Amino acid sequence: VTVEDAIKKADTVADLAKLAQHQGRKKYCTEINFFTSEMYKEINTERKYLAYLEDAIKNDEFVVYLQPKYDIHSERITGAEALLRWNYKHEKLLSPSEFISLFESNNVIGKVDQVVLKKVCILLSEMKKKNMPLYPVSVNLSRRRMENRHLKEQILATVDFYEIPHNLIEFELTETAAYSDRDSMLQLLSDLRDLGFLISMDDFGTGYSSLSLLKDMPMDTLKIDKCFIDSILTSAENSRECILLKEIIWLSKMLGFCCIAEGAEQKEQVDFLRRCGCDKVQGYYYSKPVPMAEFIQKVIDEQERLQKECC
Repeated sequence: VTVEDAIKKADTVADLAKLAQHQGRKKYCTEINFFTSEMYKEINTERKYLAYLEDAIKNDEFVVYLQPKYDIHSERITGAEALLRWNYKHEKLLSPSEFISLFESNNVIGKVDQVVLKKVCILLSEMKKKNMPLYPVSVNLSRRRMENRHLKEQILATVDFYEIPHNLIEFELTETAAYSDRDSMLQLLSDLRDLGFLISMDDFGTGYSSLSLLKDMPMDTLKIDKCFIDSILTSAENSRECILLKEIIWLSKMLGFCCIAEGAEQKEQVDFLRRCGCDKVQGYYYSKPVPMAEFIQKVIDEQERLQKECC
């Protein structure tokens, strides 16, 4: 081991110690953390990803997949969610779990969110030019990005540049995220909604502020977390899980929200959700996330099928 290597490892250990101190749950207790080679490898990988982010954007390495949303009654496409993949150095495809939390914790997630929004706008612009049916596409609005005072202006500049109707862009917020400035967050969402954008709460039911957010948050759509949908297959219809799921759907209807169930993979789940009055479904039962070109083909195929049925 060279002196330089030893210094690098010492710096890494120091970074890990700071991270452990920051994330530690026992605020007033002294904890001992053991440094392992796996931890060293992980933090070096994270440093590499962060240092390479700007080049990755320039090299167009971030790829947007779309997972269609279906009307639960007509079983037709009604929209899609934009999901990110990273074609790292055009060598391997990284899932969001491998980099999103890293970018969030280092306050660079806004750059990635902007890439997604731009790509979605380009797609909708192309579909518009071809006179294709247009459906709202939801994009993630990261908690850290909402701290940007100029976010509203940045969003408008991108969407209006591509001449996309505002009601074709839906911003999804994760219900589990902690918002340091709740009032500013609510004001931003209200402003965006006044401008015609759609607002959605993702992962509903997994956080601690659900009912409070439902009361105050200006939004159009409530997305029920997959954990509730999974319970349909493992629990009786009169179980607590299924009763709670029914009540969430009923509550969303009473509050005037569109209700989407995410993560439906089996026919039994879709049938149950339909009986409960859910509006839309997103999940592998209908479609996995697909590249943009494949999503366009799904829209074309559906239109051709509908035309044949009319004839």
